[in-house]
Amino acid sequence: DLLKALCSEEENVMSLKKCVSTIPIVLSLLFAFSFVGCVSSSDGTNVIIHVHDYSSIQQAIDNASVGATILVDAGTYHEHINIDKSISLVGEDRETTIIDGGDSQNVISITSNNVTIESLTITKSIIRPYDNGINVDRSRGIFVHNTTITGTYDGINGAYCSSSVFSRNIIANQTNGVMLVGSSNNLLSNN
Repeated sequence: DLLKALCSEEENVMSLKKCVSTIPIVLSLLFAFSFVGCVSSSDGTNVIIHVHDYSSIQQAIDNASVGATILVDAGTYHEHINIDKSISLVGEDRETTIIDGGDSQNVISITSNNVTIESLTITKSIIRPYDNGINVDRSRGIFVHNTTITGTYDGINGAYCSSSVFSRNIIANQTNGVMLVGSSNNLLSNN
C-alpha cells in the first residue's frame, strides 16, 4: 500500500510539473493575443472579403469595412499596399501567397491600429533605406505572424509602434530583420 501511495504521489507531482511548465507558454499566448482583438463591423459580425472578388489586394482593402478579414488566394501580387484601417490581411499559404513590391518603396505600409498580417510572403522592395517589407508608422496593436519577408532593406520597420506582436516570421536577405525606433511594449518571438 505504501508503494502504491508513493507511486500515486509521484504521478501527481509529475502532472503538476507538466502543468506548471505550460504556464509560461499560456501566459505568452495570452499576452500576445491581448493586443490583437477581433474588431467587428457595426452590426456585430465579422466581414470576410476575398481578394479574388477585386482587381487587387489594395482595392479589397479600400472597399473593406473596419474589422474585416481579407483573404488572399495563393498567387503572386505585384503591388504596394497601404493599410489605413483596422483589418486582417491573411494569405492562403505563406509559401504560395506572395506580394512582390517590384524593387521599389515599402511593400506594405501600415498607418492604422489593430492590423493583422498573416501567412504571406513579402518580397522585393529595394534594398535602400526607408524601403521596407512592412513599414509600421505610429500604430499599435499590430500582429505580424507566420510571414516570410525577403529582399527588403528592413524586414519590419516600426516607428513609434507599440503594443504589437511579431512572431514566427522568417526574415532574410535584408540589411535589418526588425527595426523598431521610438517603440515600446512590443513582443518579438520566434522570428
